[in-house]
Amino acid sequence: MNREDEIIRESLKLDISAPDEINRKVLQSVAPKKRERSFLRVAATIAACFIAIMGTAAIVNAATGGKIAEYLREKLEKWTYVFGNGSKTTKEIVYEDDQEIERITFVEDNVVMEMPISKDEKTYWMVLKVKREDGGGTFMSLDVSVDKDAPDEELYYWIRGKFFDQVGRHQDPYEKAQILTGLREAAQNAEVKAVRDALTDVADDYENNRKIYYAYWPGRCFNDDEDIFLIADVTDLPNGEVAIIVDPAKPGQKSWICSFENSDDRVTGFMDLYSAFYSEEACQELSGRGVPIFDMREAE
Repeated sequence: MNREDEIIRESLKLDISAPDEINRKVLQSVAPKKRERSFLRVAATIAACFIAIMGTAAIVNAATGGKIAEYLREKLEKWTYVFGNGSKTTKEIVYEDDQEIERITFVEDNVVMEMPISKDEKTYWMVLKVKREDGGGTFMSLDVSVDKDAPDEELYYWIRGKFFDQVGRHQDPYEKAQILTGLREAAQNAEVKAVRDALTDVADDYENNRKIYYAYWPGRCFNDDEDIFLIADVTDLPNGEVAIIVDPAKPGQKSWICSFENSDDRVTGFMDLYSAFYSEEACQELSGRGVPIFDMREAE
């Protein structure tokens, strides 16, 4: 899972050294990923993330007299944030191959980023331009999706884990300051409380150099009606293989015990060496191998 995330993050990042190198080029990000597709998303992401020649498309102009359908307007205004970082940007809805697509353009850079829109999902999309000290730039695309009827709290779990997993890799002070500004601006402009809270927590974790362990498991794989999200602050744990006992973010679900390799330079993307429902047998197995175990469950 974490190796897949690493591949995805590299696929979603476009480094640019000079505007004339990318004239009329497009960074096309992957379609919104539904939760149950998470195990198969690597190939789809890599296939969808490429630089292409900009095509032509007409702004959506349905039988509404030229007005964008309400749900599309809401997508632009409520579920998308662009941190232009001083650059002029535009947001629009275009229509290609019977698919509504959200398009963000960084005008001076001639960079376009696109996201297909689904009526069946709630997708929060954040796009950031991050300047480099050498004069180039990095364009970051961060997105999470949940079913349209899912509670907003699921957006919180996805953003808290996935957004931090991507931005946490950028530790250059010059770039980090810009990303923090973008996260906080997005939080201030977020209409959905779960999104606002998640962005605020991501910025706080990022600014304070915390190490955040994050894992997601489809509930159906464990005979659970609800998906499983594990989030834990492991900043103060020692280096080497360590194990944590942690409760899922959603109340009422079984505790887990997970081990991973900790190190000073590991901020995100912890790779599980062992994961299972908590049990005394699991504790004995890990402790028998000399792995220190830390109980991170809240005291009752």
